[in-house]
Amino acid sequence: MDARAEISVIIPCFNYGGFLKESLSSVSAQTLNPIETLIIDDGSNDPETLRILSEISDPGVSVIRQENRGLPGVRNTGLRHAMGDYVYFLDADDILFPFCLEKLAEMLNSNPDAIAACSGVQILGGRQNGMTWLPSYDPYLILVRNLWAAGMMLRKRALEEESLWYDESMRQGYEDWEFNIRLTRSGHQIEVIPQALYFYRVHARSMLAGSRTQHAAIISHIRDKHRDAYTGQAMIELKRGHAPALRVSCTSQVGNEISQWIATQTFSDYIIGASHTEVARTPYYLVHAGMAALLRLPSEALETGLLSMEANLAQSGCILGIRTCSSPLALGSSWKDQRYQPVAMIMRSQVVS
Repeated sequence: MDARAEISVIIPCFNYGGFLKESLSSVSAQTLNPIETLIIDDGSNDPETLRILSEISDPGVSVIRQENRGLPGVRNTGLRHAMGDYVYFLDADDILFPFCLEKLAEMLNSNPDAIAACSGVQILGGRQNGMTWLPSYDPYLILVRNLWAAGMMLRKRALEEESLWYDESMRQGYEDWEFNIRLTRSGHQIEVIPQALYFYRVHARSMLAGSRTQHAAIISHIRDKHRDAYTGQAMIELKRGHAPALRVSCTSQVGNEISQWIATQTFSDYIIGASHTEVARTPYYLVHAGMAALLRLPSEALETGLLSMEANLAQSGCILGIRTCSSPLALGSSWKDQRYQPVAMIMRSQVVS
C-alpha cells in the first residue's frame, strides 16, 4: 500500500455499547491497520454504553463526545477530526471482514480519480440473515432506489474540495442515500468491489429499520432537495444512458436510420448500437430483418411489445411484425409455421422462471 494513504475508521455510537467491543475487535483484526479509530459518542445516556466508553484504552482508539446531533452530525464530526487520507465509517453494531480496509484502500490507490470505494455487505440477523447486498453506484438507480452502501471508504480531500458533508437535517434516516446521490452527481468515479466485506447487523433498534416507518416523508425531502434530477426529461435521459430497458443492435451503416426510426416510437427507454457483450445490461433487446421491416411497424410497436413482456415474465419474446414467406428467415428459424415469419421481435435477455 502507498504509505501516504492512511486510513481513519470512524465509529458513530449512541447507546450501542453492547455491540461496540465486537466492532472494535473487527478493526484490530484488519490485515491493514488504520492509523486511528475515532468513536464519536453522540450524547449516549445508557449506563452500559457510558461504562464501556470510559474503559476504552486501546492504542490508536479515541473517544470524541458531543451532544446528540443524529447520525449525519456524527459522521460530519468524524470527517472533521479524521487525520487519514481515507475515511471509513463503521457503525457501532456492525463488523468488518478482516481484509476489508486493505481491499478498499487498494482500489483507491489504483485509481487516484476515484472519490470512494465500496463493497457489498452481508446481513447479520433478521429475516434476511446471511444474504449479501451488492453495491451499485449507477447514477440512475441511485435516484430511484435506496441502494444503501454501508461499507464505503471515502477520499477525504476530495470530499472537502466538493463540500460533500452529510445533511444534518436528515436525522430520521436515509442520510446515506441522500449523501450517495450527491456523491454520484459530483461526477467523480466510485469503485465497486462485487463481494461482501462488511457484516450489517439487523435488529429492532437499527437505524434502517426505523427510517422505513417514515419512508414517504424522507423520500419527499430527498426529491425536493434534488428537484432538477427528478424531472421527467432528466430521469429519461439518465436511465437511457445508464440503465436502458431495450438494446437495439445495428451496424454503423444503418445507425442513423435506426435512430431516426426509433425517435418516432412512443417508447424512449433504449440504447442503440450496444455490443452483444452488453446484453446483460438491458433486460430486453430488439432483433429485426432490416429497416424496411421496421418502417412498417406502428409508432406504438415497441411500447406495446414491452408492456406485453412485462405482463408475462416467463415470456421469452414478443413478435412485433410478421410476413408471409416461402422459406425461413434467419430471424425466425425456430418459427413453426413457415408461411409466416417474424420480421421484428423483442427478446428477453434472461427468462424469469
